[in-house]
Amino acid sequence: MTSNDRDDPTRLPQLLVRRRAASSVAVVLWLFAGLISLMLAVPTTAEWIQEIDDAVLRVAVANETAVLVLFGRVLAFVGSVYVMAPLMIVVAVFLATTRRWNALWAWALTIGISQLLIGSIKTLYARARPPLPLVETTGYALPSGHALTGAAVAIGLVIVLSASNSRRRYLWWAMAVAYAFVMAWSRVYVRAHWFSDVSAGLAFGAAAAVSAVLFLDYLWERRGG
Repeated sequence: MTSNDRDDPTRLPQLLVRRRAASSVAVVLWLFAGLISLMLAVPTTAEWIQEIDDAVLRVAVANETAVLVLFGRVLAFVGSVYVMAPLMIVVAVFLATTRRWNALWAWALTIGISQLLIGSIKTLYARARPPLPLVETTGYALPSGHALTGAAVAIGLVIVLSASNSRRRYLWWAMAVAYAFVMAWSRVYVRAHWFSDVSAGLAFGAAAAVSAVLFLDYLWERRGG
């Protein structure tokens, strides 16, 4: 293993203090997202989830304001394929041109897993969206593509672009997490998704990013060993 590989910011010991902690985070995220998905697949528990979703939607509707609806519409565009797809490509090109191959693999795997999850789960569940959305929507509800992609991209950007020894890395992490949560809530606020859609999406997206780097980190260690 070269010194550049050891210093690569996608190395998990620097990313989340230790691999065991990162693995625990990934397991919890997968279990949480899987639990929501499983409960929605069983009629009895699906009714419980829907009751929670209905209650959260009523709160959102009761607290609608013109400014926040506009903000939600802006985020709907920011999280759309028209913005996310070019961003994914630009980051990949940057990593390739700067010859950061480990980071490029981590980015590609994160994006690949996240997008595969969106398409496959939406098709499998074919869940209807909330009525009367305030933004244009396409496809099924579960999971929220905006929430899943937002979490995967935000966390993935911190992993592949921030230096492991940067004092600002915790700030970037905080900003990434905040962005993911705001994006997720905005989808409920504009009635594009149920609360369970965005909850599962957030967990799936974050799990995809962390798991991708964990897997590659294991391969890099094997190669170096």
